[in-house]
Amino acid sequence: MEEEFYPMPSFVTLTVADLQASTEWYQRVLGFRLVFSMPGPGGGIILTHLRFSKYADLLLVASREPVPPPRGAGVQLSFTLTDRTTDELAAIVRGDGAICEGPVTQPWNARELYVTDPDGYRLAFVQQAVAGLEFEEVIRQVAGDA
Repeated sequence: MEEEFYPMPSFVTLTVADLQASTEWYQRVLGFRLVFSMPGPGGGIILTHLRFSKYADLLLVASREPVPPPRGAGVQLSFTLTDRTTDELAAIVRGDGAICEGPVTQPWNARELYVTDPDGYRLAFVQQAVAGLEFEEVIRQVAGDA
């Protein structure tokens, strides 16, 4: 399937130690699709553009020097699941030996799976905990008015 090119309203760029390995991991384990790879001087790939779903794009760039930990401390990248559940993705991630926590049901009607990528970045994969629950009902429940 050829990916659609569009102006990206928002996207994240992560600096990674091994661009090829990280690009393959995001595709194999998390289900991202490769949009394109950008060659640099000498022909080696210096950037890959991955897509989880429309308007959920991620750029990976090759590190020129090691990125010291913690990587993205306090920042979480979140992606909405549409074609599988958090439990299904957790099984895939754990089957690959990757680090993940959850799924956890949050009070704001979200079921979240937290995955740590090979470079230590934290990602959340989210689905509704209770399908069809109206926003006002979620607010009442969280406030204890339900």
